[in-house]
Amino acid sequence: LKFQNSRPTEFSLVFLDGDGMHAFRELSALGVDATRNAVACVLDKHSGPTDDLERNRELINLVRDLGKAKQAKTAVYVFRYVYERDVYVDEQYFASAVINACSRAGDWGEALTILLEMSERLVEADTTMYNAAVSSCGTGSQWIQALQLLVEMAARSVEADTISYNAAVSACEKGGDWNSVLQLLADMAYHQVESNTITYSAAVSAAEKGREWTLALQLLVEMSVRHVEANTITYNAAISACEKGNEWGQALQLLLDTADRYVEVNTITYSAAVSACEKGQQWIKAFQLLTEMTVVLVEAGIVTYNAAVSACEKSEEWVQAIHLLVDMGARCVEANTITYNAAVSACEKGCEWRQALQLFGDMADRRVEAATTTYNAATLACEHTGDWEPALQLLVEMADLRVEAETITYGAVLGACKRSMQWARSLLLLADMVSRSVEADTTTYNVVASACEAGEEWEPTWEHTLQLFFDMARRRVEADRITYNTAISACAQESEWTQAVQLFVEMKERHMESDTITYSATVKACGMGHELAQTRHIFVEMAASRAEVNILTLCPVMHACETAGECRETLQTLVEMTDRADIVMYDVVAMA
Repeated sequence: LKFQNSRPTEFSLVFLDGDGMHAFRELSALGVDATRNAVACVLDKHSGPTDDLERNRELINLVRDLGKAKQAKTAVYVFRYVYERDVYVDEQYFASAVINACSRAGDWGEALTILLEMSERLVEADTTMYNAAVSSCGTGSQWIQALQLLVEMAARSVEADTISYNAAVSACEKGGDWNSVLQLLADMAYHQVESNTITYSAAVSAAEKGREWTLALQLLVEMSVRHVEANTITYNAAISACEKGNEWGQALQLLLDTADRYVEVNTITYSAAVSACEKGQQWIKAFQLLTEMTVVLVEAGIVTYNAAVSACEKSEEWVQAIHLLVDMGARCVEANTITYNAAVSACEKGCEWRQALQLFGDMADRRVEAATTTYNAATLACEHTGDWEPALQLLVEMADLRVEAETITYGAVLGACKRSMQWARSLLLLADMVSRSVEADTTTYNVVASACEAGEEWEPTWEHTLQLFFDMARRRVEADRITYNTAISACAQESEWTQAVQLFVEMKERHMESDTITYSATVKACGMGHELAQTRHIFVEMAASRAEVNILTLCPVMHACETAGECRETLQTLVEMTDRADIVMYDVVAMA
């Protein structure tokens, strides 16, 4: 604000005798008028006929300072202000400085506009000007525009140098277009333009982004053949490419190569290598790398530790995961959501459910935000322990904190309710899923139906089981054999043999193979309904199939026969059909 009421001469004192970049940051904040006055000061100071060189130098310095301050719009304003007043400047250098300022600010559109305006002014663009424009496209991730500028350079007979190609390769790298990078490398060789470390580092990074680990290794070999030195950036990109390609062995070999070639390694290098071990489920290698980092005095950051903990999680090494958490605390590396997600999941997979829930509690104490993945692991732990109330509380907490619950989350809570025979709450949870537009899949319905089937005998849960079956059809959720078995078993509990047989027939129509549970439940339903003919028919079909005949199947058959007074004849038939006289059959005979 101290500049607002100043006279032009005071502007020149502030800018020319002080910190140019600082002054222009303040001028830009004040708006166009302040900037115009500042430029006017420069023009007034060097208005003589012999001041061209000095005025040109100071104007270019002004624009460069604006570029450092990332004030592209202001730099473009200075450019147009000077040209409107027909002030003499070295047009190529001045325009290049303005385009460079746009490049620093990532404003590729303004950079290309300046290049076009210079063409309209019949000012011949040179290599420096085009390089600045191509770099601006790279900064703005406009790789297609960068390639078009290279084509334009060739059409205008403007020689493209190493800087031109490096800028284009970098632009393609940012755009993930590794095919164009290879073409640019071929063009450089054809036109005998020297490639350097910057060129190949950008090319390897493009291969890494394209998940082309073999290409990244080929480029490293090519660098060695051409005697181009690979640096830390090159190796970091190559190791990361191997990590994305699940090639942990290659990643570790590259890490060894850095020592042989005296290439400095850093946290990024080791983090990529540890991540490669994590994807390859090589938790021991990940641990060894962490130890090695201590030896070579490379600091392990949160990314490194997260990859190591994830490696333990994938290998179900929950003890090592907790050890890493303790080590992080000792080294003052603050664990975040990703760290705890992996640690809680490691404990859950290792069947250490109490430990998983304890870690989840530690997150709240340390004010680490829990994500959906964390809650999923915690609710799965509750499912295994059968603690439906804590599981339900976690679901409520997620809603309060606006953490999105997934099908897995609800499935775990439903599993806990099933273990505790909380069929009524299972139905309410399913309704809540539907109301929140959370997908209820086949497994979800099976768990709820199983909870209803396991209800007390005096509770009319079989009707709910059948209703769930019909809801699945209405919502176009695919029913599997487990679904049908549960529904048929529910019918058997209430002697609803007609419904059971109908479901049994429907399974055959859908070419769904029946197993022992299917046959046993259907036979039981028919037996409870005293339907001897149906019971015999289904049992004959079972004996002819590959399903195992057991006492659960035979007892309902004998019960139906006993009721019909045909026990002896049917028993003889059973022995002949099953061709077995084992302990199961003798048990049935004894009961008969």
